[in-house]
Amino acid sequence: CSPLSLLWLPEAPLEDQAIPIAAAFGGEQSVVTFRKGWSPKDTFFAIKGGTPAANHGHMDVGSFVYDAHGVRWIHDLGKENYNLPDYFGGKRWTYFRLQNRSHNTLEINGQLQNPKAKPCPISSHTLTGNPLTATFDLSAAYIGSAERVVRGVTFDTRSGAVHLNDEVTNPAGPVVWRAFTDAEVNIQDDRVVLRKNGRQITLRRVSAEGTWTVTEAKPPTPEENQNRRFRAVVLTLPQAGQVSAVVEIQP
Repeated sequence: CSPLSLLWLPEAPLEDQAIPIAAAFGGEQSVVTFRKGWSPKDTFFAIKGGTPAANHGHMDVGSFVYDAHGVRWIHDLGKENYNLPDYFGGKRWTYFRLQNRSHNTLEINGQLQNPKAKPCPISSHTLTGNPLTATFDLSAAYIGSAERVVRGVTFDTRSGAVHLNDEVTNPAGPVVWRAFTDAEVNIQDDRVVLRKNGRQITLRRVSAEGTWTVTEAKPPTPEENQNRRFRAVVLTLPQAGQVSAVVEIQP
């Protein structure tokens, strides 16, 4: 960082000035963040749009993370080893950590996201009041898999609860919703209880249809990161003209 950059630093906020609990960032990799407050145990949620076509990009369009009770519950698995064979070439999208199958987003009809998708934007957002909201148009990432895909989120600033609402129009096959966690997973009918460090949160299927399962996060080859601490919480919804996947995350 050049010392000259100090000349353009913004003024420091006043000590009694409230720090916003929500923010939205547009551009190629659009992101929205919400939090209940600024203490270490306050709930935090972040979600992105974007495109896999960005430099070093993953098929993570629509992916999110979630923290509560001072614990990260829903994780991004992170980068893969850049030295894997043909990592930036023809094998790129065969590696598990780069696919949407390893991110907290959707898989439709067993297909990968469009690797050349135009950036998926924030359609709307509400960054003040309660609830906080954001909507992303993910359609460009699912060309060939569905006619239209929209992911919306509401965040309750009092409780830290989140509602994720996916609307998928004319999917070519089943719709699979995933969230990756390193917590203990217990499926109870329409609910999934995650437990870790003496704390717990609950994922609840609000939509009328869908079946919860849990799978390992193991990649297809031994050279890849084996993700041994992680598993995927999976909600599978059958194909229909309009599929609504609604999941509540309750801290």
